[in-house]
Amino acid sequence: MLEREDFRFSRVGLETMDEGIGDMMDEKEIILKAVQDYIRNGSSRYGEVNVTCLPYNKTSCIEQVDGEGRSVMLDEFSVDGKSVWTGYSSRSQTVYISMIGTD
Repeated sequence: MLEREDFRFSRVGLETMDEGIGDMMDEKEIILKAVQDYIRNGSSRYGEVNVTCLPYNKTSCIEQVDGEGRSVMLDEFSVDGKSVWTGYSSRSQTVYISMIGTD
């Protein structure tokens, strides 16, 4: 079983309320659960949070919400021996994932 210490994050999470997930969860917890579910099960949703897979080796992306662009920076961590770049947008409730390596 993986422990929380196995995951590396460079940003401090922001708290967000997600009715589909339940109680208050911080950004790191949302990312962790969504990425684990995506890598282990191929799921593109975690509760009310969407999971969007980006092309390999992307470290940022620009999302369009209500006609405005917003940068989402991705941080590196690993699940089950697979390294990924990942970031969370509370504005769109989306976790962005980019696998590290070659396609």
